[in-house]
Amino acid sequence: MFIKSKRLALSLAAVALVALLSGCGGNSNDAATSPGPAKTNSQNDATLSNSVSVSDGQGNTRLAQSSVNTYQPPASAEVPKGAAKAKSSLQSRSVQPDIAKLDLGPVSEEKTQKYRQAQSDRPLGKAMQVSFPREVIQAKTAGNVTGLMRWTALPSGGNIAALQFTSGGAQGLRIGLLVTQLAPEATLRFYPAGSNDAIEVSGKAVNELLANNLAAGDKSDDGRTFWGPYIKGETGIVEIEVPKGIDTSSITFAVPSISHFFLNPLDKVSLLGGNTDVGTTPEKASLLGRAGSCNLDVSCNLPLTVASNAVAHMEYVANGSGYLCTGTLLNNTNVDGIPYFLSANHCISTQTVASTLSTYWFYKSSACNNGVLNPNYVALFGGAKLLYNRDIASGPNGANPVGTDTSFMRLTQTPPAGAVYAGWTAAQQSLSNGLVYTGVHSPQGDLLKYSLGSINAYGYILADNSTFFSTSNNLLGLYRVLWNSNSGVTEGGSSGSGLFLNGSTNNPQVVGQLYGGRSNCAVPTGADYYGRFDIAFVSGLAQWLSPVTNAVYRFYNTVSGSYFYTISIAERDSIVLNFPNFRYEGPAYSASPNVSTNLFPVYRFRNLTNGSYLWTIYEAERNSIKSNYSSTFVEEGIAWYASQSSVVGTIPLYRFRNFTNGTYFYTASEAEKNSVIANYSATFVLEGVAYYVIS
Repeated sequence: MFIKSKRLALSLAAVALVALLSGCGGNSNDAATSPGPAKTNSQNDATLSNSVSVSDGQGNTRLAQSSVNTYQPPASAEVPKGAAKAKSSLQSRSVQPDIAKLDLGPVSEEKTQKYRQAQSDRPLGKAMQVSFPREVIQAKTAGNVTGLMRWTALPSGGNIAALQFTSGGAQGLRIGLLVTQLAPEATLRFYPAGSNDAIEVSGKAVNELLANNLAAGDKSDDGRTFWGPYIKGETGIVEIEVPKGIDTSSITFAVPSISHFFLNPLDKVSLLGGNTDVGTTPEKASLLGRAGSCNLDVSCNLPLTVASNAVAHMEYVANGSGYLCTGTLLNNTNVDGIPYFLSANHCISTQTVASTLSTYWFYKSSACNNGVLNPNYVALFGGAKLLYNRDIASGPNGANPVGTDTSFMRLTQTPPAGAVYAGWTAAQQSLSNGLVYTGVHSPQGDLLKYSLGSINAYGYILADNSTFFSTSNNLLGLYRVLWNSNSGVTEGGSSGSGLFLNGSTNNPQVVGQLYGGRSNCAVPTGADYYGRFDIAFVSGLAQWLSPVTNAVYRFYNTVSGSYFYTISIAERDSIVLNFPNFRYEGPAYSASPNVSTNLFPVYRFRNLTNGSYLWTIYEAERNSIKSNYSSTFVEEGIAWYASQSSVVGTIPLYRFRNFTNGTYFYTASEAEKNSVIANYSATFVLEGVAYYVIS
């Protein structure tokens, strides 16, 4: 028995650990088949995602190996892989739901035209509206909906019911569910009438999104409303299925309103149903081709492929109305694939709105200037976690010099293959420096365009949206950008889009996001204003984009049933590429790569007999292993740094021993710890707190 330290004890069972690398083939003692220590030059390793360099403003730059230009418009149409994961086929099922049908009646053409015309104007700092709410009297309360639902028994023992909503003249719908109670085991499906394809969402996922709203302080009906995905056409269906053993009384919700789209963000390509049209789409209702003729098609500029693959077309709901903006996927200094997403505060300023976000990737033409949406676009639905936001005005004397109109989020869905994690620089951009900056955006909700220009002033916005700028006060929160002759403009729908330094290179770096401006095809010399990334970085973004801690990544060996942990990005990527028996489970917790106050080294040992690993923070245990088990265990050095006691900013890391194979499992998740205790007590025994990791 190794010596006990605190509540931590390592038993002799460790000597009999099942080989961590037994599924890799070859001799487990061969260094070539072991994950081994981290490589010193990460440039030699492919990363999990397309990533480009970041600069923290103090001259510190990291450049990850980047597989750039991996996405090209396809030669033929196919179902996007990312979208297919969310789809469910309804064609082969034996039992159909008994659908309760609600018809809201038509919307007058006069009203629709009024809304459409309003979007042709460009109010400063306003997102582009594409839908408005319609009250559903018949389903206004949970009691109304309970009375409407006609549950049908399934052969599996579960039950199914559905509601259908028709809003005459709509180009599309989003259905809002005001949730009172939703069993996590339930499955929700959203689809157009007559379609065999549905987008599925679990009750658990819905509850998690709404819990984010509550945690952010929104206890209102808006905060408890889940907005389903965009459904093309004037008739949409929401279907609810509960499995055997789940009572239908555990499903209670109202549908007080639906969102009626008067503009169609997908033209003849539907998120649900591939390339199939649902009804007739009038030309005036299409967003495709809506942008001014002076805008430049990003597909005509191949060097912009990298930057444009980091940009997503955004659609979201606020107070029942749908809006469009543009956002950019950002890298961080850990290059760990966390989907951080930058846009404008005037687009998304609350967690409740962030929870409704859908993103459209590779939203560009299939060929230069053909105006046809690339058929391999990918639509992701599932919202985002709002991490940081700052508005633009309302400061002393009517101006806020550091207002940057920033919205910074973490997407809940992993971006699709081919998406690029854009670089950024936190260095202040100087004026009239001769550099060309590139805006990549979705003007009027149209396919991605680009603009080329220069920064010629700093500025700020007054509360009445009148714009003032200064060429000398570099404390102001905006960059003033003027576009070069015949080099594009921005329009409604461009809001939130990134301004790139070195946009036409393999290393485009974001320096700001669009607030708004006066440029248009009639007045291409009008100024546009971008929130300064460098100010937002110092004010808050640094904690996510340049963290002092690193993620510790977890792998599960599907052959041996053991777990492996590493803080090294190079080691993580090497395992992903070379050891298929290791299932990557993502970041497990955070630790520091450097020594600091109250942090101590965590040592990694490798079992020479079978290639498995163990970690300890305690010197007594470390010395005992080295003194008594040196023929079995070899120390591989310091893995990372953590705390031996509970201090501010730390959480406990729990250690379990597996009875069946003697391996060890670590978790910092209270929910996971409790689940293991409740469901796997015959296999795992809790040995207490291993140490404390960064919260």
